[in-house]
Amino acid sequence: MTTQQQVKRTNASVNKPHNKTSNEPHNKTSNELHNKIPNEPSDQLPNAPATRITYRDCLCDATPHTVDPVAQLLFTVLIIGGMVTFMATFNGLRQLGITFFIHSHWFYPLIFVCALFVRLAIGARICTFIIDKLIKPQMNGILRAALTSLINVGIMTPIMVTIVTLLLTGTNNLALSLAINIPLSVVVALLVNYFIVVPIVRLVYFNVILTSPRGLKLLRFLQHYAPAFLVLLGC
Repeated sequence: MTTQQQVKRTNASVNKPHNKTSNEPHNKTSNELHNKIPNEPSDQLPNAPATRITYRDCLCDATPHTVDPVAQLLFTVLIIGGMVTFMATFNGLRQLGITFFIHSHWFYPLIFVCALFVRLAIGARICTFIIDKLIKPQMNGILRAALTSLINVGIMTPIMVTIVTLLLTGTNNLALSLAINIPLSVVVALLVNYFIVVPIVRLVYFNVILTSPRGLKLLRFLQHYAPAFLVLLGC
């Protein structure tokens, strides 16, 4: 064997273990890290419906239903915002007249926070129990959608009317005021909830939020931060 051949053989024997040591663990570590990395939030986002949701679909309860707590929280916030806008204005005008718009701008955010807390802490649990046990297993279509609105409104409205009345007029003639305002508010809130707020929220969620980059970005944000908020409320 020549000197040149011995040098090549020596270099090959030295490089072979070095390559094995440096490459294989590196590849293995990369694969292990890749397998351990959780899915990106976008992989967990709900898919948009194959066809656009229509107003009639909303009235007939023909839209997809989700059990994702983040999506349910978004629905709740949007619906509470819509109901507060309509019902706070309705009750404010009835009790204070046009001066409500002049002196009571603080009323909307305060009532929104109160309504959201009542809904998440009390209303959602009672409504979900009744709807899941009595409504969903036995009814479909318009009847199920209407009764769902009735249960939600029937539980939330008396509580919120009481809070609104105390904030606007105090305890003066409270019993009489509640006896007049609660039945009327239930009727108005039911019509607003079924025909306006819930359909608009569903149309926005399915046709806008799930189909736009900004909407998906909002869902990713909620996926990261909403669970801690829900845990604090015990939801």
